[in-house]
Amino acid sequence: MGPDEDTGRPRFVGGAVVRRRALPRVEFVDEFAGRLPVVHEQGAHDLPALHRWDPEYLVARAGEARLELLAGVYEADARRSGFARARTVSTNLRAFVEAVVAGDASQGYLFNTPTGIFQVNERDGELRVGWGKEPNPGLTVLASDFEVPAFMNRADLIYAALLLGGPRQRAPLHYDLSGEVKALVQLRGRKRVVLFPPSQARFLSFPGWFEAGSAPFRVPHAAEVDLDRPDFDRHPELARARGLETVLQPGDILYWPAFWAHDITNLDAFTLAVTCSFEELRASCMSFREQLGLLGRLFLREVEGQASGLPRAELESAFRRLEQRLFSDELHWRTTLWGWSDAVWHANDGRPQA
Repeated sequence: MGPDEDTGRPRFVGGAVVRRRALPRVEFVDEFAGRLPVVHEQGAHDLPALHRWDPEYLVARAGEARLELLAGVYEADARRSGFARARTVSTNLRAFVEAVVAGDASQGYLFNTPTGIFQVNERDGELRVGWGKEPNPGLTVLASDFEVPAFMNRADLIYAALLLGGPRQRAPLHYDLSGEVKALVQLRGRKRVVLFPPSQARFLSFPGWFEAGSAPFRVPHAAEVDLDRPDFDRHPELARARGLETVLQPGDILYWPAFWAHDITNLDAFTLAVTCSFEELRASCMSFREQLGLLGRLFLREVEGQASGLPRAELESAFRRLEQRLFSDELHWRTTLWGWSDAVWHANDGRPQA
């Protein structure tokens, strides 16, 4: 990510994420929750995990935990090659840790996999769905070394998962589906994180929700731009994007709100963190009814303006049927966006609802 000629800052970076040495929950809620990202500097300094989780400890405690990882997906040139080397790797934590220590990226990245989850919300049944349903039983022994950040509402935890890799692996620009928010707890090595608020999404070339996927891993929440190798001919609007940047040191905790896009690069050979996913956005059949009404009105105005010839009466009838669907037995009682998302995505044997 080269420097901008005018500002000297890395391209696409308009400023730094706010950092606080102390972050009481009342201050977090008042200034940041749902609004802005923040780094709690050394907020994890008392965590046993920060002091214990070196390669030897992880192998001794949870080395036989089974992992299902993706390789050839999170390397720097994966998108440009059309994910030509993408594959699933079945391994265990012992073998994976040994590979990372040796600088071998062939086993993939311990990222974006439910097998990395070691803690879930034991009390809230609505959050015990999807990736929040159950932890990897081989990793639960690690939970006693970890506590979720004190400035977050622990009752809203969905899951906590391991992230482990090296400098050849990264989490390219994306946002998190289902509106969950993240508290990223850095334990070993450093990460560079660039964050973009939802207002910048129009510059970042996200595929449309209703486009047919033209390539593997082309999904609506993964941007098509590459911040390190920008192609302004294909994505001219990218030049207008401005985000916030931070570098996380071991012990730092980064929070970002729902639907903020993030690009995360490992800076050191053994880079270990815990990603904590929380439910921050509440949802109900009535809130979705309101949104459906507003978006439906925009849609009808759009098709009328295009003189599409689509019969308005049939479109209105379809919207009315969808409105009633919001009150169906499987949906009307849900109160979290996480729960709604799971119900829609996993209906019809795991296929998204049409």
